Amino acid sequence: MSTESKTVHLDPPAIQPTAAELLHFYDQSPDLLCIAGFDGRFKRLNSAWTALLGWTPGELRARPFFHFVHPDDQAATFTIMDQLKTGVDTVSFKNRYRCKDGSWKWLRWTASPLPDQREIYATARDITRRKHLELQILAAGENEQQRISRDLHDSLGPHLAAIRYAATFLEEELRQRDPAAATKAARIGGMAGEAVTIARDLARGIFPGQLDILGLAAALEELTETTSRRTDMCVTFSQTGTLRATAPADDLHLYRISQEALSNAVKHSAARHVKLVLHHGENALQLTIADDGTGLPLSSHDAPGMGQDSMRYRAHVLGGKLTLDSLPDEGTTVTCEVPIRPPSPPS
Repeated sequence: MSTESKTVHLDPPAIQPTAAELLHFYDQSPDLLCIAGFDGRFKRLNSAWTALLGWTPGELRARPFFHFVHPDDQAATFTIMDQLKTGVDTVSFKNRYRCKDGSWKWLRWTASPLPDQREIYATARDITRRKHLELQILAAGENEQQRISRDLHDSLGPHLAAIRYAATFLEEELRQRDPAAATKAARIGGMAGEAVTIARDLARGIFPGQLDILGLAAALEELTETTSRRTDMCVTFSQTGTLRATAPADDLHLYRISQEALSNAVKHSAARHVKLVLHHGENALQLTIADDGTGLPLSSHDAPGMGQDSMRYRAHVLGGKLTLDSLPDEGTTVTCEVPIRPPSPPS
């Protein structure tokens, strides 16, 4: 008998890094690394914090970290902290941190708690440039929509109106000698008149002129009236709470969210009634669009093509949140809540 020898390859034993190596790795990371306590204070930070924000580790540890969070982001950050204290595995979020020179940096966080130690381990990455690019792209899109709206209103609208007037004059000339031709001319004039109305509605929908002149409530009321006129739905608007002035840029985002939600109701809900409510709370605006349609199956709540990414992004730009509640045959409710930011004083 012969025996075959087998070669067994063993993995080399893992080399455990030393404490000094781990500390070097921690300190040299380009991302912001930190350990914070449940008491809201930093315990350890790596050097990336100073490189990005300008504060020394001692200055950052000297005050609760909420001191460095942008006022508009503090409420959402408090909510995240409460979640972490309950022991959730991992939380991702974004907020703005104040630099030593007074500017602000957008940070994207990933945080995990260690409840037994009452500590939070977190990493953050600077996304300021990306946020600025996103806002520039959004602004460019709004500028293009404003241009198209102006062209529809100032160029196409007058041309269609001229066609309608010409058809009316032609009808009058033909009424005595050729009644059949006069009837056709009247029909052309009516079609041109309808086209004028459609062009104006499109221009208002693309860029709401009322928004700049009379404010968000007037623009939303006009939007609901136009939607009711062009569809089989009855769309109503109401405003509640203590009214206060808001920033025009914020108003435009809320208008676009309303526009998208109504568009979804027209396309997907088969609703008969839609209620749009703008509530002015003490510190926040709440926009609600509720319909009595067929609703959405749970699997469709995040389906592409529903415009939800756009609505959620706009809500996030405003420092708020957007929720969608819907069940089959129970209608759909879109709710957006954002902090109230007053208009900037004139320079």
